[in-house]
Parts: sequence; structure tokens; C-alpha cells
Amino acid sequence: MLNALTAVLTFAFLRTLGLPALGAGLAAALALLFPATDSIRFWATAAINLVGVCLFLGGAIAALRGCERRVAGAAG
Repeated sequence: MLNALTAVLTFAFLRTLGLPALGAGLAAALALLFPATDSIRFWATAAINLVGVCLFLGGAIAALRGCERRVAGAAG
């Protein structure tokens, strides 16, 4: 579940940065197909790392979109 959320947020983050949908989709697919699951499977506490990545990506997306709106509002 967290791997899928991480892949979706990776796609959204890369699209927010302006990458084409194909490139962002390929990067998200790689993150989904080849996650760093060896440590997560063997160490239960390592799953918290994905929660941190999801929170970081969500916050970065929100910050970038907020900056875009601020710049668009100042220009218009």
C-alpha cells in the first residue's frame, strides 16, 4: 500500500516539476516495481521510511503548487 502511494506521489511530484507524463510515469513505475523492500521486509521499523518519503513528496508538491499560485497571482 505504501509503495503504491509512494509511486503516485513520485509521479505527481515529477509532473509538478514539469516532466512529461511518460518520463514521470516511467520513474514512478520503476519505484513501484523495484522498491527497496529488502529492509522493509526484514525490519518492521524500516517501513517508517516510506511514510517519511510520502510526507516529504506531499509537502513538496503542496509547496511547489503554492509557489506557482503566488507567482501567477502576482503577475496577473
